[in-house]
Amino acid sequence: MNASMVKWTIPFVGGILLEHYLPTSSTILSIVVCVACCILLAFSTYSPTTNKVIHRAFLPLFIATAISFGYSIAMLNSPLHHSSHYYHFATHATAFEATVADKPAPTAKTIKATVEVDKLLLPHAEQHCKGKAIVYLKKDSLSATLRYGDRLQIRAALREITAPQNPCEFDYKRYLERKGILAQAYADNGSYTIVGRNTAKGIMAIAYRLRDKMIEIVEHSDLSVVEQSIASAILLGWDENIDAQTLQNFSGAGISHILCVSGLHLGIISMLVGYCLFFLGNNRTHRAIKGCIKLAVLWFFAMATGLAPSAMRAAIMFSLITIGQMLYTRNNVYNNIATSAFFLLLADSNLIFDVGFLLSYSAVTGIVSLHPWLSGLIVFPNTKAMPTAESASPIPRAMCAVAVVAHNAAIAVSRKVYSLACVSVAAQLFVSPFVLYFFHQFPTYFLLANIVVVPFAGLLLGAALLAVLLSWLPVATLSAQWLFSTLAQGTNAVAAFVANLPHATISNIYFDTFMLVAAIVAVLCLALGIRRQWKPYLYTSATAIAAVTAYATYSSAAANLQQKWVVYSTPKHTAIEIFDGKRSYLIADNVLTADTQTMKYAALNYRINNHTDHTTTIPLHQDFENTTLYKNDMFVAFGNQRIGIVTKNNHHRRYTQKLDLTHLIVDGNPYTTVEELCMLFDFDTLIISANNNIYRTTAWQQQCYDLGIPCHNIPLQGAFVGCGCARTTDNRLWLRQD
Repeated sequence: MNASMVKWTIPFVGGILLEHYLPTSSTILSIVVCVACCILLAFSTYSPTTNKVIHRAFLPLFIATAISFGYSIAMLNSPLHHSSHYYHFATHATAFEATVADKPAPTAKTIKATVEVDKLLLPHAEQHCKGKAIVYLKKDSLSATLRYGDRLQIRAALREITAPQNPCEFDYKRYLERKGILAQAYADNGSYTIVGRNTAKGIMAIAYRLRDKMIEIVEHSDLSVVEQSIASAILLGWDENIDAQTLQNFSGAGISHILCVSGLHLGIISMLVGYCLFFLGNNRTHRAIKGCIKLAVLWFFAMATGLAPSAMRAAIMFSLITIGQMLYTRNNVYNNIATSAFFLLLADSNLIFDVGFLLSYSAVTGIVSLHPWLSGLIVFPNTKAMPTAESASPIPRAMCAVAVVAHNAAIAVSRKVYSLACVSVAAQLFVSPFVLYFFHQFPTYFLLANIVVVPFAGLLLGAALLAVLLSWLPVATLSAQWLFSTLAQGTNAVAAFVANLPHATISNIYFDTFMLVAAIVAVLCLALGIRRQWKPYLYTSATAIAAVTAYATYSSAAANLQQKWVVYSTPKHTAIEIFDGKRSYLIADNVLTADTQTMKYAALNYRINNHTDHTTTIPLHQDFENTTLYKNDMFVAFGNQRIGIVTKNNHHRRYTQKLDLTHLIVDGNPYTTVEELCMLFDFDTLIISANNNIYRTTAWQQQCYDLGIPCHNIPLQGAFVGCGCARTTDNRLWLRQD
């Protein structure tokens, strides 16, 4: 099997990853190394000599060339290596001009727009530049009219995106950096003007305008809001309007891939076009005509999605397959997968860190690798022939014919259902390591949901296409909308039913980088062992699985012995969490305990990282006592830690004796100084929470510096994480207060 592109793409991806983890500032050096490797590889390949040393050097040179090429491409794709990027000049810029680079999306209070910065307005000059940024515009009548290609002049500063402030929190800054976005700006009413409409040109401008037009058609249809959001997602890849409950239902049922344009959708489009062109023969001319029509439809559909990465990779893959069919050659599907991945990474190397990219390619690889083997595990009986007129039977021929039809139909349905189940299992096996790593959950009933929903995905997509394409025909539009509405409601109902089944989703699964790598090795070696029938692959897969199991067991056992605590960075709120083994105790104000989404964003990943299986919530002003934790008003004892919380309400309180604390938390802008706190408490470290204004935070930090007291400034340094150890005395003995 010739898989040359696979052999090239794997080390090419390795070079991209190498640049990410071991970057260098010398662009010239990486390019020189790449060119040198290419020259040596060419010499090794085309050398007329029969020297064995030269020919043996081909493989390591090939790998080195691919790695250095991937490294150079990743470096060139990095915005920071472009001298004209706005990041190098934005420090002193008071305003800037930019072009809207995507469809603006509404949030709760603002309009969020990705823009391409064209010019920085410095105090005494203008600086032409480039680079993407995010702009948040306050909702008003002007921002509501914003469209792709509009040119803005914004009188606001571009500010660096804040890094995560809590341990294991989602790194939104890195997420945006991998999309080429390094800064953001906030513009109030009157601080921006639209200086040009529809100024963008080129293929992307056409694609975005086509997508916006189709989204507008969907939004002006008679479908409900939920149905419109599903139609926009399944047809155009626009998922900004989908409500949280619908996303949760589809994710919990394991069918969230229905809501994003992917290989499934392009495959359905290709199949529908093939059915519509059934009258064309199989000669060279007809194959060429059929192939050109397929390519045109595939890329029109990709254009309608705004050339989204998921649609692009699927379109490239199916284009390669279609071209192979036109030439009447046998395609190597692995080469098609690798080729599409290579070209996409060549254009944007950061796609290797995109979750959708990884899930899409792992699912396709799993299907083509394991589906044939899984399908062959069960052999279905052959269909029966219809009884002939000459056949003699005690049963009337009509009844016999009915029985034969029912038998053949049952076999056909069973074969299709089993084939679909094999596709779902193969895809899920390959995507599971990434799902566990990024989302820490597993959909238990994914097989049931996919068997029920996927067969209707073609009808759902076809109805959405008809509703959009026939929007100028009222009767046809109403029929298509009714069909889509019925199918969307049914799909949503199935997703909700499966997601609400007992234990439908196994959540909060601990899965770190080592487990991800080991799981990928296990899955790949399993597939290779099955395809190649070579036992060492299977032994390697079993070893990797054993390593994951042993590592997970060790991590879980080690978590039983942990004792730590954290003061989260939650602006305007107080949140302290204490971990004792696999249990945790969250001390928070009443508003934050009711705001589950904010607390989930700040703490969920850290709880998963600590194997937490139960959390007890304690209101900030409520007393609490058990064998682990003792809380009396605003004082907390845990292990050998003695923690006090000073707020606006209790900073004036006086005690009969000076309290001995390990840590003192200043929270809620109390009118006090560090000197006054030292008169009331003996403490080792002062912790300034995120629930204080910048003026008092700066003053307390300077006072600690002058007095030589260790200080942790959470707004500046992020969340505070401390360790505890076994308690040596009764926690209640140290609290003697009036």
